[in-house]
Amino acid sequence: MNSSLQAMSLRLIAGCSASILLVAALLMSWYTLEQGAQQLARTLVATIAAQAALIEAGLPLPEDVARQGVRWTTTPPPVRPPDTPLGRALAQEISNLQPDWQVRVQDHPEPQISARLHAGQWVVVPFKPLSASVLRASFWILGATTILVILAATWLTRRIGRPLSRLVTQADALLDGRLDHSSFADAPREVAALAATLADAALARRRQQTERQNWLAGLSHDLRTPLARLRFAVELDSARDLAAQSAIVADIEEMDELVGQFISLIREGRDEAPTPFDLAELVLDVADRFARRAHIEVIGAVSEWPMHGRAFALRRALGNLVQNAIVHGTEPVAIALERIDTNVVIRVSNAARSDGEPGAQGFGLGLSVVRMVASMFGGRFDIEHHADGRTTATGAADIADSRASRYRFIIASLKSSPAHPILVSS
Repeated sequence: MNSSLQAMSLRLIAGCSASILLVAALLMSWYTLEQGAQQLARTLVATIAAQAALIEAGLPLPEDVARQGVRWTTTPPPVRPPDTPLGRALAQEISNLQPDWQVRVQDHPEPQISARLHAGQWVVVPFKPLSASVLRASFWILGATTILVILAATWLTRRIGRPLSRLVTQADALLDGRLDHSSFADAPREVAALAATLADAALARRRQQTERQNWLAGLSHDLRTPLARLRFAVELDSARDLAAQSAIVADIEEMDELVGQFISLIREGRDEAPTPFDLAELVLDVADRFARRAHIEVIGAVSEWPMHGRAFALRRALGNLVQNAIVHGTEPVAIALERIDTNVVIRVSNAARSDGEPGAQGFGLGLSVVRMVASMFGGRFDIEHHADGRTTATGAADIADSRASRYRFIIASLKSSPAHPILVSS
């Protein structure tokens, strides 16, 4: 992992250096050509103007000026546009400075500029190209820029690479949910956010593992009771009694239901694709399914409620809540459907038990399925036990989408208590 970080750092340094150097070279060449052409044009214009004054005064060409290659001639130079960027820039700059002059710039065989004066004379002034000076300046500027870029890129990669290396060394602590966030206080914001996100994900994973352990413990606890009854029935050799046979069959059905709930819990419904469905129709279907076991009242499901989400998972969660209301309370069981702002509220309630016995302690697989479905929809589900024997199941989820076409599910279940909400986002 460290070698990968080093390779990434080297690639980052090389990429940054090459990009910045390319931009610097382009800017430098443009600036050098522009400024050099302007300065050279001013010098040439001054030289030509001085020669024009000598011609008008009838004076000869000075020897020192002639040794520099300046000459007067009546033969016009060939008409040919300049080939180099410097020649074109010089012609443009001199035309801007002296619009009355007829100027011709020649690049070959020797760089020279010719200007026609009023007396019909052509003043020819040679000039040296800027390639040598430009190359020297370019070398020093690019060298200095390279050093600065390497230093800056090295500092940047170390600033990013060191926190990433610390994150690599703390991988075990990260998986255990014991990441030291203070070690990333000086890290870049993106690296600190990455560390926090990974830590939250690892902590959530550990919580899921803990919940699965609780589910397995709940399965073991729930299966022991019917198994114990079966063992006693076999030991007492009471299987020939019709009542005992009915009890054994009931125990087997109870265990089969527990196993089915456990399978549903493992599947979690995450492989179900969200589809459009009618929430009112779903509530009525659940009520019809349990109508043979208890008196079910449906309130509010009188019109279409178009929704979009995992209908099968919601149907299973709602069915588990109705099952709890039937087992841990008395009839009638009511399923109320209503809309509050951008929320859809489903309340499942029953009458309190007359014997005053408390409900389940929150380890049943049915409630685990509800909790899993709530988490799958972006919500949460909690169990709270009151001193008077009431049990309250509560869930909540942040409402992030307020569009009227999409709603949140608020499901409520009652276990020997008034209705309590479970909020599940769609």
